Amino acid sequence: MVCYTANGKTIGSGDTLPARYLPFAILNHGTFYLDDFPFLHHRKAYWIQRIGNHRVSFYPVGAAIAALPWYVPAIIAGAQPGERRSEDLEKLAAAGMVALSVALLFAALRRLTTGKGALWITLTYALGTSSLSLSSQGLWQHGASQLAFSMALVCLVRARQGDAWWAGLAGLPLAFAVGCHESNLALF
Repeated sequence: MVCYTANGKTIGSGDTLPARYLPFAILNHGTFYLDDFPFLHHRKAYWIQRIGNHRVSFYPVGAAIAALPWYVPAIIAGAQPGERRSEDLEKLAAAGMVALSVALLFAALRRLTTGKGALWITLTYALGTSSLSLSSQGLWQHGASQLAFSMALVCLVRARQGDAWWAGLAGLPLAFAVGCHESNLALF
């Protein structure tokens, strides 16, 4: 988390804006509509679509759903969409998801290789890939996908070691990965 948040700023774009504000809609109104955020409703905002009388994200909602655990305490404490904390929450959630994926990858690798090998592979993933430069910097679809795949890997490694129940459980994060980014389906 320290490495992912060290730059002190969110690096996002229009692509990440729906995922930044959807947790507010989900937690405050129980909806996936972006209607309550008029500051997002630019005429040519490619990241918002009109469906009937509602505005929705052009992107899958997986990243916003995965961000909910980081948003809940802030919303309870009074965070409002559009204020500076919204951007900070996006960064915190993105960094948290990727950091958790790093921890899960290490846990899986510890069961497959030596401690030193697991550490080097994990450090390479954490600091030598787009995990550092992109996924942990904003609520792109990638960070939530990485978290889902890391969860699935832990389940599959556990299944490989003799408990078949874990293989079935791997289906949940794999399905969620598709909800984060539909192109993840190509990996199956």
